[in-house]
Amino acid sequence: MAGRIKWTEGKIQEFKDAKRGEGHGKNYIPWLNRQSFSSSGRSRSTGLSPKTGRVHQFFSDIEYHFFLCLERDKSVLDIREQFPLDRELTQEVARMLSITHPAYPVTHAPVVMTVDFMVTKFVNGERRYIGFDTKSASDLEKEARTLAKLEIHRETLALMGSPHHIVLDTMMPRALINKLEWIRRANVDTAEITPYEGYWEEAEKHVLREFSRAAPSTTFSKFCVELDASAGLEPGTAMTAGRQLMFKRIIEPDFSARTIQDSKISQFALPSSTLITPIRGVA
Repeated sequence: MAGRIKWTEGKIQEFKDAKRGEGHGKNYIPWLNRQSFSSSGRSRSTGLSPKTGRVHQFFSDIEYHFFLCLERDKSVLDIREQFPLDRELTQEVARMLSITHPAYPVTHAPVVMTVDFMVTKFVNGERRYIGFDTKSASDLEKEARTLAKLEIHRETLALMGSPHHIVLDTMMPRALINKLEWIRRANVDTAEITPYEGYWEEAEKHVLREFSRAAPSTTFSKFCVELDASAGLEPGTAMTAGRQLMFKRIIEPDFSARTIQDSKISQFALPSSTLITPIRGVA
């Protein structure tokens, strides 16, 4: 992506004054966002995340896919993307490793290096901060400079007391991500299609009430079609409301099933009790 900003020391200070890279939860402001670049490339944004209480922006598919897994992981407390590392520290680490520190084009000012994610997790009863970088396996194999930058990230985070992991696109659990995307898209659907205020809240309550009464052997898809018909709802309403309940973790599907739509009612949990196994990074 081509840079939109001319990175002078004054501009960097301007970002610091704007509290970029500071805060937690809904108050966190990423160091970079889509407006930081002249080309958006594969960037995308989410709807409001119930995990953090804010909208997230990502610069690649792998970033977004990893976010979906983090968002669903119950041990994850906070997700801060494009998290900036202290420049004095990264420059010190670069000197220690005999690696040339990245510099901005034109101005040659030392780059404010960022990790893709700084994740707050609850591990063994303690709050831990863990850095993650997401990369394409093919790019990593052929770009020595990228590896050098990642080494700076790793050593800098180590000095901060935080572990660092690399997550490759080849590590992404494709079947799980497809299901998480399908569930999350319902969050957008309800924002765009709202016959009247409170419509979807009513639909969710109706689905939840009937869900607990449904025959265990009935598939989720069949349950939704029959509920639309019996309640006089527009086709697809029960399915969307059900996906909303899954997004809010009021209904928990069996993610090991081939598809959620064809899962039997008996395969769902009420209330939520299923944990998603966190993705492990490359050491």
